Amino acid sequence: MNEVVVAIESDIRLLARLLAPVSMACRSVITLGISVLTVALIAVLVADVARDRAPTVGGEYEQSSVRSSIKLALLRVAARIVAWLEPPEFRLHRLLFGSMHHGVVYQWAELDLARVIDQAGEVGATCEQVFDAALVALDALELPSERLSRIDAVCRLLKASAYLGLVEWHSTEALHVDEQGSRVTTRSFESRFTLTNVGRLLLPSSSSSSNVNGNVKPTPSLHSWALLSGRAELAQQSWHGLEREFRGDASGATRVEAFYRTLEANRALFDRSMDEFTVLQLASVTGSHDVARWLSTCSTVCDVGGGHGTLVHWLLARGLVRQQAVVVDIDASALARAEQRLEAAGFGSRARTLQWDMFDALSSEFDASSSANPSVTQSATRHALQACECVLMKGITSDWNDQRLELALHNVRRLAADGAARLLVLDHFLVDDDSANGARTTLVDASTPYTADSFTRSMDLLMMSLFGRGSRQRTKSEFVALAQRAGWQGYTGAFEAHWQAPLQVVALEPMHHDECA
Repeated sequence: MNEVVVAIESDIRLLARLLAPVSMACRSVITLGISVLTVALIAVLVADVARDRAPTVGGEYEQSSVRSSIKLALLRVAARIVAWLEPPEFRLHRLLFGSMHHGVVYQWAELDLARVIDQAGEVGATCEQVFDAALVALDALELPSERLSRIDAVCRLLKASAYLGLVEWHSTEALHVDEQGSRVTTRSFESRFTLTNVGRLLLPSSSSSSNVNGNVKPTPSLHSWALLSGRAELAQQSWHGLEREFRGDASGATRVEAFYRTLEANRALFDRSMDEFTVLQLASVTGSHDVARWLSTCSTVCDVGGGHGTLVHWLLARGLVRQQAVVVDIDASALARAEQRLEAAGFGSRARTLQWDMFDALSSEFDASSSANPSVTQSATRHALQACECVLMKGITSDWNDQRLELALHNVRRLAADGAARLLVLDHFLVDDDSANGARTTLVDASTPYTADSFTRSMDLLMMSLFGRGSRQRTKSEFVALAQRAGWQGYTGAFEAHWQAPLQVVALEPMHHDECA
């Protein structure tokens, strides 16, 4: 027996020696493959970073931070790998199921599922716990005969949500013991769910907050936005205008009127959505040292189209305003809310509101009848606007065609600081179709990740659908060219561009009078 064992061991050692070169060759091939792949990934990464920091059409460098460029490059590499592995029919299926995914997010907001799961903590919430909480949101009756099937419906929703990235789905073993507790009689598995960072954005902004400089601030949230986008009438109006534009239908004004009539019925929800969206966007933009430095040079900052004062409140809470901030808007009800908000935050002495239509040039001749606000004369409004040293315009440039936008920019230049103020525009800008070195062979392909560019292209379609072809997202070069016709020129300061935030920045200063067209 021992001789047989020895013989087998000898044969194994011989076989190992014979296979050693093959094994080494395989390891070498694998190592070489990994090395080549690593070098390729590094090359792609370097190329993407270099592209992000390449000169723009105007010859100036896009002032992206190196960190942001590296993050975006890594995301592109990962997206390319996913695009290579994912069959094209799967990608199309995801697009076709977009309305269902949208419905899932809407139900999350409607039933306040994020808050229920968040309250369960790290342990996670079971399907039954979520169902019991959803009953309250639905104001539904408890029907014992249907309880199990209704819990199953909630569970199916949560499991699908895990694949959409809203929750993590954990399966834990549940032990059931006999009445004496002496032994285990049955074993089963119980599903529990915990929030992801994506799902956490569906927490209402009022459910959690952070303290900044002694002021309570809402955490980033898209809860109200999810509720608003789920309103059938609004969702329908958001996209039904696309085909009309393709067919040459010029009913843009009619569509605008219909949209705003529908919007009025959901006004409170719309206002909360805009506030939440602004808070989410501003974290990276106003956190830029360049923006802070730009604001620090101005005693009075005016936010034209400032609505409910979300941007002004954000700037004041972070000490980014030296002395005075003014919310400027045409909507009296929005300004009233801004006043209440700023007063409640303790900024009443440093903030004020001003009603003005930016398409109104406010001639120097007194004409109270043409004033946007009958209680404030044109001369008083003009005097207040002339104190603005830094003017902000956030998210309002895409609503208008070139002619109307040029008029608004012209009026702002004439009035603010008597034509000497500087302008900071925060908006969604498209990527230029051409690079500095000529047209790109491929600008976007199937591996392009969903970033600010993707978001802005969708916003561009939305503007066209709602307000007609004249309303559009513009590239930075297109916007600067339009602003130049209105008497503005590019400001030489450097500003960070954040790939993870749709908002980007364009800084302008007024031309000298002899430079204006």
